[in-house]
Amino acid sequence: MPDTDQRFDELKRKFSVALRLLEGSRISLQNLNIQDNKLLIRAAVPTEEVRAELMSALERIDPSFDEVFADIRVDGQSNVPNTGQSKVQSDLEFSGN
Repeated sequence: MPDTDQRFDELKRKFSVALRLLEGSRISLQNLNIQDNKLLIRAAVPTEEVRAELMSALERIDPSFDEVFADIRVDGQSNVPNTGQSKVQSDLEFSGN
């Protein structure tokens, strides 16, 4: 099994297309690391449309969300999805931006 740094680099490469969306000024990246051998992404976005775009990009790469936890908030508010709640982690609070 690869060490944490290797796994982190591997997942950043795998999810690079989705991670490029985080580079825009529209998204405030809160955290990007490894948790439970998965890529953990925490971010605040300005609109539900931006959130949907990011989640769609992640889902195209990993449809079952086996290798990524995404805690994506709209304007710092909780957005727990109706389906896939166990796959998309949405239970952490942001302090707002």
